[in-house]
Amino acid sequence: GRMAKPGQRVRKTWSGLEYDAAANRWDFRLQWVQRNLTYPPLPTHLSEDSMVVACCIHAGYIYSDCPYYLARTPEVMIQHEVPILVNCGDNVAGRKHYLLERGEIHPALFKVSDQEKFAGLLHGRVLLKVFEFRIAREIAAAANEGRRFERASPELAAAVESSLPWFVYIAGNHDRWIESEGVEPLLIMRSEMTKEIISGIAGKL
Repeated sequence: GRMAKPGQRVRKTWSGLEYDAAANRWDFRLQWVQRNLTYPPLPTHLSEDSMVVACCIHAGYIYSDCPYYLARTPEVMIQHEVPILVNCGDNVAGRKHYLLERGEIHPALFKVSDQEKFAGLLHGRVLLKVFEFRIAREIAAAANEGRRFERASPELAAAVESSLPWFVYIAGNHDRWIESEGVEPLLIMRSEMTKEIISGIAGKL
């Protein structure tokens, strides 16, 4: 059967619904979709972005494969020229649900503040690995052209900015557990990551 009155015209923007007896469910009229669904013309000028997405690092959790994140993420970003690293939350393991008492938190990282520091170091070093590869390429390309980046020059600033990936992140539920104690999540992580990146850039230039 169809969810339409007898003689009723189906609108151009609505396929109507159809009952599939074999599946015992209602669905869109797929034949109508195949005949009528079109996409608007593509714009003439397009920009394309790519990103690597990571989530649930759970810093401090004994089962988290942090070495894999630290090694593989920059490899993928370098290989595919990815400019953006996106973190979808759960940077830390946290302390709820008796994770520490159940032996699922590394003893050295039982404090959430230390978990945030560790997460900041992880993210910072991933970004720095990508940066180091790209800035070395920029410096080599400039040398091949007989140029040299001068300290504090606009050219060097532009090379640094283009070589350092963007980092976009949100707080996940594990990160936000500390909000009940009046603590804003990931401030320590961001501070530690920033210090790591600044130190790493200064050491390479």
